[in-house]
This record gives sequence, structure tokens and C-alpha cells, in this order.
Amino acid sequence: MYTTLYTFGCSFTQYKWPTWADYLHAGGLAKHYENWGLPGGSNDFIFHSVMECLDKITDKDIVCVMWSQPHRISDYNDEQGWDMPGNAYLYQPKERTKYLHEDKIALENHSYFRAVATLLESRDVNFYFTSMERIELKYDEVFDTQKYFKPSMAEFLGYTSAEDDTWRETMPGDRHPGPIEHAKFAKSMFALNETAVDDLCADANQHIFGSDKPWQRKY
Repeated sequence: MYTTLYTFGCSFTQYKWPTWADYLHAGGLAKHYENWGLPGGSNDFIFHSVMECLDKITDKDIVCVMWSQPHRISDYNDEQGWDMPGNAYLYQPKERTKYLHEDKIALENHSYFRAVATLLESRDVNFYFTSMERIELKYDEVFDTQKYFKPSMAEFLGYTSAEDDTWRETMPGDRHPGPIEHAKFAKSMFALNETAVDDLCADANQHIFGSDKPWQRKY
């Protein structure tokens, strides 16, 4: 058992019902748990989050990162903190996307991946890289995603590349994976206390589908 589990990502990591990250902790992967994920999180946000808590992480801990969509753009200022509306092509003004370039996106994201992996390896920290969708970017010579990345949530759930932007609805209008999908994904990542995982999953499922206020955060 690790001392602390640190998790990083977007709403697929921190949401109003338990995600894979919560199930890893419930399943006994580590004594303590810090979830640094935030909805809308971009990969630059994830990179900066890891840097922010890097000095707390020791070789007795484990870091699990679910990298987000490479095409997300975030902003930050000291007064408001992070502003993360999500995928630039779907949720941001069209005039902003004209400054996006696929080559630059690929280089930036590979740099984020390599920087985090290199720093954690240099400190002998155990870490696990996955992603919400497949990471298919040019410039693998900058960072070999095939070497470091485990199967994505999309791959695990059986989506084809053509379907990656049409996630199934868990609730009307909500296309985040549900508790059962997250629980199964967590079990695929590590050997866990499956009884504890299943108990949390059942409670979350009841809250979502059996409550008159399923949108309210319980966890």
C-alpha cells in the first residue's frame, strides 16, 4: 500500500459522483488521497497542478494522471484562478480557435507528458498515465506515448476513434462515464479490494438513479 495517492485530470477524474480516482482510494491503493482534478481541466492545467504539488510527493506515494483532450485551452490569473471551458473547438469562441495549430498542440502536449514523466522518474515515484480519450499526436520522438500510456477510458469502454466525441449519456444531457464504468476502469488499473469498490459503486448508483436530486454532489 502506498502512503498517498495523488490523482490529476479533468471532470473524468473529479466529478459529482465517484470516478476511477475515488475507487482507487476506496479499493485500498493508498492510505491517503488527494484529488487534484477539476472539470474542464486541460493538459497545461494538469501539468501545472503536478508541478504545484511536486515537492509533497515522495517515493512512497503513487501518482495517477488521466490526461485530458489536447485541444483544450485554459486561462489563469491570480484573482480568478483557472478558467477552463473545455475543448476549444466545441466550447470556446470561434475567433480563438484560429490561433490553434496542430503542430504546436502536439509539441506542447508531448512536452507536458515528458516533463511530468521525467520529474517523477528522477524522484523514483511510481506513476500511471492514462487519458480520457486516445492520445494520437505527431512527434512521438519528443515523448513515446505508447511506452508510458495505459489504455484510455475511451478504449476501455470500447469506443472507436470515430465515436470518441459522442460519449453515451449516463443521465439526460450528461455524457460522463457512470459509476459502474468508472469502477470497472479502476479495477483494470490495479489489484484492489473489490468489495470496497463495489460498495461505493452501489451507493453512487443508488444516489444517481434512485435519488430525487441526483445532480447534487454527495461525494
